Amino acid sequence: MCNTIEGGTINPAALSNTKGALLLLKKLGRVLHKTSSGLIVVSTEDIERVPRLNLPVYDEEARRIGVILDVIGPVEKPFIVVKPENREIEIPPGNLLFFREPPKKPKPRKKRQREKHRRKPRRRG
Repeated sequence: MCNTIEGGTINPAALSNTKGALLLLKKLGRVLHKTSSGLIVVSTEDIERVPRLNLPVYDEEARRIGVILDVIGPVEKPFIVVKPENREIEIPPGNLLFFREPPKKPKPRKKRQREKHRRKPRRRG
C-alpha cells in the first residue's frame, strides 16, 4: 500500500479506521530522540498552531504510536512530548510523525423562546 504525503498531510484514500471514516492526518514534526523514561520528543516543523493534548499520534505508515502528552520549549518552535502506547516502540530519530484532529462538533442550535400571546394595550381616547 502506498501513501502519498502532500504538504505535510497523509492523504490515506485506502486507509480507514474501524468505523470506516477516512483518517486525515496532519504533520506533527520529526522525532528528536527517545527519553530514558520511554517518552518521544518531537521537533515541530511549519506548524500553524500547537495541537491539543491527548490527541493520537501516527507514524509515516499511519500506525498509531501514542498520544500527545505535553508541549515544552519556546513558543516560536515548541517541542511535543509523545507518550507511546508501549515502551517497545522503536522510532528512529528523523522520522516524521503525524496527528489527527478530532472532528469538529457542530454548534448547538439556540432554541427560540416562544412569545406569549399578549393582548395589545387599549387606546384611550
